[in-house]
This record gives sequence, C-alpha cells and structure tokens, in this order.
Amino acid sequence: PEKRFGIKTGTTESSSFAVGYNPFYTIAIYVGTDDNSKLFQSSISRVMFKKIADKLMEHKKDIYFSTHDLKPFILLNQQTNTQSFTYMKIKTGISFDIHRIDKSGKEIVLGGVNIPAGYSLIAHSDGDVVLHALSESLLSSLGLGDLGTYFSPNDESIKGISSKEILNFALNKVIEYGYSISNVCLHIFMEKPKLKHYKELIKENIAHMMNIDLDSVSVHAGTLEGCGEIGKEEAVGCLANCLICSK
Repeated sequence: PEKRFGIKTGTTESSSFAVGYNPFYTIAIYVGTDDNSKLFQSSISRVMFKKIADKLMEHKKDIYFSTHDLKPFILLNQQTNTQSFTYMKIKTGISFDIHRIDKSGKEIVLGGVNIPAGYSLIAHSDGDVVLHALSESLLSSLGLGDLGTYFSPNDESIKGISSKEILNFALNKVIEYGYSISNVCLHIFMEKPKLKHYKELIKENIAHMMNIDLDSVSVHAGTLEGCGEIGKEEAVGCLANCLICSK
C-alpha cells in the first residue's frame, strides 16, 4: 500500500495533522499505512518543524495542519497547497476582593456555597467574595472596567443582589467578546472556619455555574497567620486569576 506522511495528533485513522507551539512545537510523526503505522512524538524547535513541513509538502497527500489545544496553528490548504496563518488570542485576568466581617451574622457565601461561620460579610450584595473576585478577573481579562463600574455600591436598586447574577454578567461579556474560559484559579484568605470540607463543593459549584470542566477550576484556602485585617478575623479576602482564549 502507498505510504502516507504527516504530522498529527489523535488517532492514526484521521488525516488531520496537528501541531502546536508553546514555545516548542509538540509534534507527532506518522509514517506508514493504516494497517502498519508508527507514531513518534517529541518537542522540536520551529526551525526543525519547518524542515519537516517542507519535506512533507513535497508529497502533497494527506497533509493537513489544524488547530491543537489553545496554541497558534498553521493551516495548509489541501487543494491549493497555500498557507494561511491564524493565531488564537490568549488573555489573563486577575482580581482581589475583600469584605469586612459582621460578627452579628451567622453564615457566609463563598463560591455560591452557604457556609456556617458565626459571622456574615458586610456587602451591598450577598457578599460572596469569591464570585466577586472571579467576576472581576474575567472583566479584567477583557480589558473592561472593575466590578464597581457595572455594580455600583451606591445603586440601591441592586442592594442584596445575588453574586451569581454578577458572575453571569461577566460570563456573558466573555461570550460577547468572542472568548471562552480555559481555567480559573482561586485562593481564599480567612482565619476561620477552615474550608477543608467546603473547597470541593465550591469547586464543583463554580465549574457548574461557568459550564467548564472540574479540572479547569482550582480552589485553595489559607490563613494570613494572624497578620492584617484578615489575620485578625476582621475580614475575608479572595484572589482570582483566569485564562481565556478566543474562539
């Protein structure tokens, strides 16, 4: 049988050959037939990739470069053998939010999860410091204004608003600007209660609300060892970071 040459990821049955760059190309070399194929995978430089690609282009059969993961890709048109270059935009956003403690309260909301704490958080909304930081990090990644730009603490019409609505607003902005969410990282700062039994619930809830995979959400928690307002049990804070990519 005629041998086929290509650079590919995925199954050997496909004629879609993919390559990524970050900063090296992750390359899989397929040489053989459908019945007798070999697959070699390695990381190579851009110079080495060009040499291999030039050689493969001589055959002009079953050669097709497509997108792989979130990385830039080169597309080789199968009919005209012309090259076009498409680059996927990848952007990050970061935000920190903090709310003071009201010791007359009984529970707090973190990541949409109600947690008995013996106190509540002072806020114009429901005080979900996790969703506030997360929402603002998404707006930050798009180059938009901070949370107060869209949800002013002086606006009485939104007093007590659910932070889920705030997150939905940010998520819709991500979609509107033509991006999708790759992953989010959250670190909650508080002295007590300990979040050992709540971190997984928060993670699952956020993944569900954002419609992303569970392994695309990271939730960590820690104390400030008695330092500052958080360490003195006067406040709770959250640092959020997100990665988005153009569709």
